[in-house]
Amino acid sequence: MKNDTLYHQIWLQIILYIGVLFFIGLTIALVYWIIIIILNEGFLGTAGVLVLLYFAGQMSYTGLILFKHIPNSVVHTEQGFKITSGKKTIEYTWSDISKSKRYTFGGVLRLYDHQGASIYAVHSFAFGYRSFRKRVNEKIGIITV
Repeated sequence: MKNDTLYHQIWLQIILYIGVLFFIGLTIALVYWIIIIILNEGFLGTAGVLVLLYFAGQMSYTGLILFKHIPNSVVHTEQGFKITSGKKTIEYTWSDISKSKRYTFGGVLRLYDHQGASIYAVHSFAFGYRSFRKRVNEKIGIITV
């Protein structure tokens, strides 16, 4: 029985935290900019900014999905996985997971329980991501959005 570990390296944690905060700030700034453009020039002048807002909003959304899971680590086996957050460890079997989603835009893989609650999310740059994604795909499948 092989145990595989999955975690965000410290340099990646720092980049992810900064990135999430940056894109949230950018999204807010773009909304403000759109309001100013609409008030001064009308709605047609917002086309280019709306495209930027879409991409910044997507990155903010996937970043917020990932935010609370950034410091967590996971050990996964054929039977299930353990999520460790600080001193707290929660153990799951693969049958506890109802579905998984992979957000291609932000590079995030997210797991859900049978009540539809998000259990865990991980970025594709995390150490051990490939083996985890492969195991998730084998055990429950992955929906790409």
